[in-house]
Amino acid sequence: MLVVCFTEKDDVEYVIKPVPADGKTSGEVLFRGNNVMKGYLKNPRATAEAFDGGWFHTGDVAVVHPDGYIQVQLFIVTSC
Repeated sequence: MLVVCFTEKDDVEYVIKPVPADGKTSGEVLFRGNNVMKGYLKNPRATAEAFDGGWFHTGDVAVVHPDGYIQVQLFIVTSC
């Protein structure tokens, strides 16, 4: 799991940069690993958007505390 902020590289690409573990700087929660879903059933467009850059983009906003814990500040609820 990673909490990141995005820095735009140009109109198409962006750089994923981890937020500092200061408990103040917020970013989006991303997941990657063998325990993350493969994609949305019969919805390749939603799958491509959710897994942009090889990470699952949750859309949730969180901060990372100095002890490594994350605190989710905003849940984004969507339906496909």
